[in-house]
Amino acid sequence: MATEETMKTARWRSRNKEKYLVYRREYEKKYSKTEKRKKYLSDYSKKWHSINREKRRPFAYEIRLRWYQDHPDGIKAHYLVREAIRKGKMTKPDNCIKCKTNNKRLEAHHDNYSKPYEVKWLCRSCHILQHKQ
Repeated sequence: MATEETMKTARWRSRNKEKYLVYRREYEKKYSKTEKRKKYLSDYSKKWHSINREKRRPFAYEIRLRWYQDHPDGIKAHYLVREAIRKGKMTKPDNCIKCKTNNKRLEAHHDNYSKPYEVKWLCRSCHILQHKQ
């Protein structure tokens, strides 16, 4: 049950969204990237996955299988890009095209699977945002 204090805080956040977002970004910069926090999250994640492996595995498998069945053209496009990179016909850039960050783990985003070699190279966070649009 929500207390009066939490309700007051929630009302303030809803009225002052911009101020809250600025505060939240500053807080994240200051506290979320500390080594102690990273170690805690890593340990927690390992423990959770070891306990819930049987619950999680079938669910992830079903999602992947459903996507494979619904998007056979997507599978082919992913394969063609992977092979083109392996054979040297296509190269990955060093930077994400949206946020320009130097990230070695870029992902290929296809706007149209029928044109498999037309890809946008995005970092993970920009790729997620692209799919949400």
